[in-house]
Amino acid sequence: MDEKNQKKKIQIIVVAVVAVSFLFIVIHRLYDRNRSYSSYKVEYNLEIADGVDNTFYPFVNGTLKYSSDGISYIDDGKEVWNHGFEMKNPLFDVCGEYVAIAESDTNDVNIYNAKGENYKITVQYPVKAIEVSRQGVVAAVSADEDAEYIELVSKDGTKIAIGRTVIDGDGYPLDISISPDATKVAASYLTVSSGEVKTKVVFYNYSEVGQEQTDRIVGGFNDFGTAVIPDIEFVDSDTVVAVGDGLVMVYDIKETPSERAKISISREIVSAVYDESYIALVTENEETGKRYLEMYAMNGKQKMSKELDFQYTDMKISGNSVVLYNDTQCQIYSSAGVKKFDYKFNMGITGIVPLDDESMIFVSGKNVQKIILK
Repeated sequence: MDEKNQKKKIQIIVVAVVAVSFLFIVIHRLYDRNRSYSSYKVEYNLEIADGVDNTFYPFVNGTLKYSSDGISYIDDGKEVWNHGFEMKNPLFDVCGEYVAIAESDTNDVNIYNAKGENYKITVQYPVKAIEVSRQGVVAAVSADEDAEYIELVSKDGTKIAIGRTVIDGDGYPLDISISPDATKVAASYLTVSSGEVKTKVVFYNYSEVGQEQTDRIVGGFNDFGTAVIPDIEFVDSDTVVAVGDGLVMVYDIKETPSERAKISISREIVSAVYDESYIALVTENEETGKRYLEMYAMNGKQKMSKELDFQYTDMKISGNSVVLYNDTQCQIYSSAGVKKFDYKFNMGITGIVPLDDESMIFVSGKNVQKIILK
């Protein structure tokens, strides 16, 4: 065999090996995404104080637990740090290694990082809602008797920006979101014009891009008809999801905003959750009362829709899975509509925090457990 034929044979073998390896990886991923589980094992169990209304949220490699009397970070079944406070109505947000928490209608915001370091900042007006970025910058909706405000403050207390809005002018802010890199803000406003109530979505850019723009506004949209948009969120630094009455919008905003997808929903939206890859909805036919679980990709393409015969109380999304649960039962569906897990626990469910496609934090009364599906 001459050298030319030998090289050609080697090339064919290499291409074949790469093709087979790629096919194996694809099949393995599809299997993992749609694999079904019938039971679970407990990786660790942590006992906590009972009688407190705790809320749990994924954070870095573990879980945050917060309530009206304090916040703590749990990792690998151990409490890494905790801070006490007294709040009747805590406002809360997490991004990356930072968490922000504040008492509603006060001026003080506490910021914590993964090490437990505490930064205390003050906003100019009583706060109504907060969000935090990966850099520890807080975006707050605040208000006084005359107007509402959007304030941006860094963790060291530096005032980055403040904007004033009134209901008969700019509108009333329904929701805000700050990008993970702290350079952009998206806000949904309720406006009243000629007796009509409408919604507009406005985008702000606090990098060099927005320096020459009035109030740092780099774009906006108001083509929602009579639909109200009470929910808006950055799912990554350049993508925003907005959910309203019968409508889901996806926007791109690297510098200025553009519409990526518009999803019209014919049924009533009961619940909506989303991450950087998928949007999951539970919708209801108002005439029949039937409910449906739907998933969409960020380009607006529907991934699945199936009738849902399960009375859930909460809904979460993690990776390629949607988790629904009530006080005794948990169901998990893949993005392809496969029911991956359906289990009735012999102890009450206080809360579930999905960590990935096959592990979660399970909270029942005094017990916090990390469980692995099997």
